Amino acid sequence: MILRRLLFWGRMTPLETFPLGEILMKNRINNNIGNLLFYSSVARAVMTGDVKLEHFFREDVERLIGSMDAVNADYDGVVIPLANAFRSDYAPILRLLTRFVCATKLPCWVIGVGMQARSEDELRAGFAFDGDVREFVTAVLEKSALLGVRGEYTAEYLRSLGFVEEKHFSVIGCPSAYLYGDVLPQPRRKEPEELRSVAVNAAPGLPDAVNDLLRRSMADFGEICFIPQR
Repeated sequence: MILRRLLFWGRMTPLETFPLGEILMKNRINNNIGNLLFYSSVARAVMTGDVKLEHFFREDVERLIGSMDAVNADYDGVVIPLANAFRSDYAPILRLLTRFVCATKLPCWVIGVGMQARSEDELRAGFAFDGDVREFVTAVLEKSALLGVRGEYTAEYLRSLGFVEEKHFSVIGCPSAYLYGDVLPQPRRKEPEELRSVAVNAAPGLPDAVNDLLRRSMADFGEICFIPQR
């Protein structure tokens, strides 16, 4: 199958640039700049030859469903990179995605989806969104051989819903691990006294003890690059 034009889940692709104001007002990072990391990783994996990506997100789904004959004719597949999408506040978006996947005739590839919960006890007790996840996974399997899931925790969750590993899903890790291809770059080992700069990323709402550790650690370095998580 030759791929030339793919729909890409997200509000921007790695090759698109927008003014800062538009990125903030239209929330093109979808609340978290970490999304751009695994978007870029997945994009690099699929953009071979003349493949072009066109982004779509929840505000586009109804329009695309309404013109699905044209979508099926104009595109070769749908790439859906996801992070911790199996969670309660993402369930409405998951239902919307399920509608889209059911409506299209295109192959749909879900890459890196993960489960979010506070404890294994919570996982064993089940969630209100279990039905949403089951319907989403079932819909994707009609258009794809396997789902790529983030880790063993997500695998355990899908097994609890009746899905079978390596038949319905495969643990592939976070898509960001593939930013440089199928081999992870080897870290360069340095002694503490050789370090002159450090990059730190963090999000609002961290415990005071973590913030204190970051401040004390950052004071030991001459150059600091702070990357806000959201």
